[in-house]
Amino acid sequence: MDSEGKTVDIVNNTSDTFRHTFKNPGRYTVKLEVTDDAGKSATSSTSVAVESQRPTAIISFIGCVTEGSPCADPTHPSEVTLDASGSFDPDEADTLYYKWEFESDSEEFKQFEILKGKLEGTAEEAKKVDLKFKQAGTYKIKLTVSDQHTDKSLRQEHSVTKEFDVSSVIDLWWKNEKNGDAAVLDAEKGFAQINFEAEIENIPNEEFKDIDVSVDFGDQIEEHPQISPGGALEFRHIYKEARSYVVKLSARSEKYGATSVQKRVFVGQGDTPLAALRIFKNNQEILFDENAVLNLT
Repeated sequence: MDSEGKTVDIVNNTSDTFRHTFKNPGRYTVKLEVTDDAGKSATSSTSVAVESQRPTAIISFIGCVTEGSPCADPTHPSEVTLDASGSFDPDEADTLYYKWEFESDSEEFKQFEILKGKLEGTAEEAKKVDLKFKQAGTYKIKLTVSDQHTDKSLRQEHSVTKEFDVSSVIDLWWKNEKNGDAAVLDAEKGFAQINFEAEIENIPNEEFKDIDVSVDFGDQIEEHPQISPGGALEFRHIYKEARSYVVKLSARSEKYGATSVQKRVFVGQGDTPLAALRIFKNNQEILFDENAVLNLT
């Protein structure tokens, strides 16, 4: 009988030995029946345990972390995906169960919320877990993967621990990013004004006073705009020369880390056409020198 109680015919011949390959781990009942030439028979049975092979737990990260893949969205460094997709079980018929544990009981390691998934569950529930951290720091995570066997003598599991750094939890982005910013020099006044809008998220309103915001307008002028309630940033700048500028907006604090975003703005002159080329990859603008050759793979 197999592990589910179903009868399986293994062999039927005159040999006193045989070999059989079990495809799946489990407890099997092996029954032997012998019959002589006169038709008389006798039976004997025994239980055989086919051991499960140990799964392998593998952790990777998606997000702006030290051990992770390239930062897919630098405007949201607080968001990190715990990824156990590389974990596997040599027993093809086994299904894996996942459990994530932060290896600290201190308050700083509880400063996150779960955006998607669970810290413990099936592959559909817990293979990937999206988290949003509320405090920058170094975190240590333990992943345990186990197979589905309820019999403790068959059940196998494996654990692995990795550290990762969340360098910033200040989420910062330009509003209406893909619309771009462009202006034309006023012929009479000799300057062009561009208005900027951005937003800070994931920081409590009462902590805004501790966030240092700076903006480099790309013309050797820097300012420090104030954060409005709710995290809005609105500021303007006067440009006096027709060309493109790279504007860098930064927000930093000792507690929450530092985040920077950049964008290109364009200032034209009179009736002269202005070629305004902006290239985005994964929703992020690629800033490049005008004579550069870009590889977008």
